[in-house]
Amino acid sequence: MDIKIFKNRSAILGILICLAFINLGLFGFNPAPPSGDSVDYNAYAKNLALGNGYTDSNNGGQFSIYREPGYPFFISLIYRIFGIENFMAVKVVQTLFLALTAFVVYLIFDLHGR
Repeated sequence: MDIKIFKNRSAILGILICLAFINLGLFGFNPAPPSGDSVDYNAYAKNLALGNGYTDSNNGGQFSIYREPGYPFFISLIYRIFGIENFMAVKVVQTLFLALTAFVVYLIFDLHGR
């Protein structure tokens, strides 16, 4: 398939960003508070952003061996930039990250096909 639009990488990135935001618009805007595992991840991220270290205020200041630290550190960066528990900013940043991940996968297959 030799379509010119697929040769322009910036157009592909734009299409992927649009598709990711369409997905966010259809399925991602729910006003429900965090539940399940996201409560713990949110507590870690909030404490990190406030400078309280990697602790879970929901669990008496202890940390869980079942929670990976990478995601709370990522969310705490978003909280530091856009405000604590700004869930809309988290969703938008994660949507952009989804589009960039899809673009990297596209680039891998594009480079492999050459």
